[in-house]
Amino acid sequence: MAEATLLLINSTIYDFQLSYQHQYQMENWDFPALIATGKSAQIPIGFHHGLYSMDDGAEATYSLKGGSSQFTLQARAPDRDFRLYFDGSDLQNDGHLHPRELLGWTVNQKLVLWISGTNTGYVVRHFWR
Repeated sequence: MAEATLLLINSTIYDFQLSYQHQYQMENWDFPALIATGKSAQIPIGFHHGLYSMDDGAEATYSLKGGSSQFTLQARAPDRDFRLYFDGSDLQNDGHLHPRELLGWTVNQKLVLWISGTNTGYVVRHFWR
C-alpha cells in the first residue's frame, strides 16, 4: 500500500460538511462528516498497490455549511502514478477561481492543506512535510 496523511485545516468562518464521498480500490479514504471552523482533521489516504492499482480513484466533496461554496479532493492513479488533486474552482478569491490543482503524492509523508477566508475570498495553501 502507498500511504500518506492529509492534514486538512479549516480556517474559514464555515464548517466543512462532507456532501459526497466515493472510492474505488483505495486502501484508505475515509473523510470525517464535519470539520468545524477553527479545527483540523488528519485523514489517512492509501492507494492500493498491486496489479490493478492503475484505476484506483476517489473523491470527497465538502460544502461550506452556511455558505454557498464547496471544494473537492480527488485521488487518481493513472498508470500507477499516484496523485492527489484539489478542486477549489467554486472558492472565489478576489474574483478569481481556484482551478483544479495537482497536490502530488509522497509516500509516508503528511500533506498539509490549509483553507482560510470568508465568502468574499479564500486562501488555499498546501505543502508536504
